[in-house]
Amino acid sequence: MVPPVLNSLPGAPATIYLDFNGHFDASWSSFSNVDTPPYDTDNNVNAWSATEIQEITDIWRFVADDYAPFNINVTTVLPPSFAIRVAQRVSIGGDGRWFDANNPPFGVGLLNGFNSGSGQTPTCYVFEAAHPYDATFRQNVAFTASHEAGHTFGLEHQIDYTQSGNPLNPGLPDGTSPLMGTNNLPIRNMWWFGTSTSATTFQDDLAVLSNATNGFGFRPDEAGGNAAAAAALIAIGTGTVNVSRSGVITQMTDADWYKITANPGPLTFTADVPEPFNNLDVKLELRNSAGALLVSSDPSTSFDATVTFNVAAAGTYILVVSSHGVSSAATGTNFGFNVGGYQLTGSFVVNPAAQGAALKLLAPVRWVYNRKARVYRGVVTLVSQVETSESFAIHVKLPHRSVRWVAPFGQRVGKKAVRITIDQDVGVNSLLRFVVTVRNPLRKPLGTFFRGLKAIG
Repeated sequence: MVPPVLNSLPGAPATIYLDFNGHFDASWSSFSNVDTPPYDTDNNVNAWSATEIQEITDIWRFVADDYAPFNINVTTVLPPSFAIRVAQRVSIGGDGRWFDANNPPFGVGLLNGFNSGSGQTPTCYVFEAAHPYDATFRQNVAFTASHEAGHTFGLEHQIDYTQSGNPLNPGLPDGTSPLMGTNNLPIRNMWWFGTSTSATTFQDDLAVLSNATNGFGFRPDEAGGNAAAAAALIAIGTGTVNVSRSGVITQMTDADWYKITANPGPLTFTADVPEPFNNLDVKLELRNSAGALLVSSDPSTSFDATVTFNVAAAGTYILVVSSHGVSSAATGTNFGFNVGGYQLTGSFVVNPAAQGAALKLLAPVRWVYNRKARVYRGVVTLVSQVETSESFAIHVKLPHRSVRWVAPFGQRVGKKAVRITIDQDVGVNSLLRFVVTVRNPLRKPLGTFFRGLKAIG
């Protein structure tokens, strides 16, 4: 059986592998011949139903948002190596009776198993069949996966020393709860700051996860933290256009600044979080080019935020995405970190003359002449500066009118231009690579005629 191919951050230096396929460990801690069956909620271990595929996807989405602040890829794809500080397997399946026949836990993981090899194999376990199969099943299994992986990264439990028996921290009455505490079926499970191994020992979950011992640290920031360092939101088209950008608030001090070039007219932007998988309660601001606040949104009844504004004067405007901060019931020594992923989308009247290129050439094109076919071929690699799921066209200026475009999928526009339609999802820094073939009967220098690219809607 093959699970859906899911990756939260391809290319990251470390990996959390959610293994739904079943796994065998000859030795784990003091146990031998640990055999985990495949993930199964319908008593058919030979095939996954559509419901099980959706469960796997949702479990991945919960865990991916938990670990979104870090430079680590949460994936369902088997990594090539499980070397120390490279990959952590989270084996999801079975009922855990090999660990405790009478009272199996929801999952188990060894402290620092990822960064020290203390468990002989970088595996922690989530016993899916030990979880009640109810409306909260997917969230509960995902909670256990993030919790047990957290142990392998060096996290101790979050403990409540104000209650008799010192139980795991159940969270706060505002619907937030620590991932390293007890799963109290809150609205949001979060990384936490609170007491751990003693009533006077405080654990900062984010600091432990991002430390040098684990090696992966925080995810690289996708946007600057002030007006001068704001990342450009480049639009495709003219008039009223739509733009989008995905991002992550990695720490509660993090703020992502994005700039647009707008003409007079209505402007609307929304920062969405991926409910119900989200950890983040987001705040959104609109500022002018100098950074002065124009309007802000941080509603108490929603984790999302929307700003609207009527642009009176053409110019640069800045969107700032940040964390709402600590929740309403938090104290200075007991609070959750309000961080995680978001999607920024909006519309405004674009000033096309003032914004940058939507696509850039990665490297100069090297043209090779094929004598038999009498054509020139060159590999073109473009780097997207936009994020869009809508089709768009590239307008390419040819160096002179004698050049005849042969391939690929191009349509001649006038005497010295070609229009290429791109019909695929692209993100910022996505690569678009294709082989261009042209006829050049006069053998004039071709140069790099992909420098002056225009992307149009």
